[in-house]
Amino acid sequence: MHRIFENRRHPVAVKLLITNVEILRLTPGLWMQIEEMNIFAEADRVFSEMAPYIEESSYPLEKLHVFVYDSVIFKHLKLTSAKHIVFDRLDDDFDEVDGILSVDDFMILIKRWISSEKQEGASFSFALFSPETYDEIEMDEFHKNVFKKIKKTFKKSISGHRYAQIPTNHGTMLKVSVEPGGEEENPWNIVMQILS
Repeated sequence: MHRIFENRRHPVAVKLLITNVEILRLTPGLWMQIEEMNIFAEADRVFSEMAPYIEESSYPLEKLHVFVYDSVIFKHLKLTSAKHIVFDRLDDDFDEVDGILSVDDFMILIKRWISSEKQEGASFSFALFSPETYDEIEMDEFHKNVFKKIKKTFKKSISGHRYAQIPTNHGTMLKVSVEPGGEEENPWNIVMQILS
């Protein structure tokens, strides 16, 4: 079976790659050009296993949909450079925001967005809290800490109530804001968007 992948001059074109296992058994010689990826397992481990089989020109991906098991996923530049990113929590086992996305993790993401050539209108949204875990005071404190760190880290940023605008390296602005999520389980989203 694997012989069909031997001596290929071009990668196999894959519109959407869906993985739901952490250890992948891929055919030797497989080489893929991917547009979109859904990772429904420990994304850090999946990506480490899969990276050698993915053609470099696949990046940035058109879309990445990933469940967040650990904030280490945000350190993978190739994944977080995707044009559209959807992050989900797997279940309610995440009791600590820092276990998913800390203030420092936000700073890593923001720095990547500032330095990458994302087009005007590109956006990222991350649902933050569950009401059983965090009360309003703790939520508000977390939001304040995000914006305090932005102001301290990015001297040219402009801050307002629950938002900040940061100049990018490419003549656009990155707006970071806290927006109502509209759901009882996820009442708040942190949103990043590239503006002109």
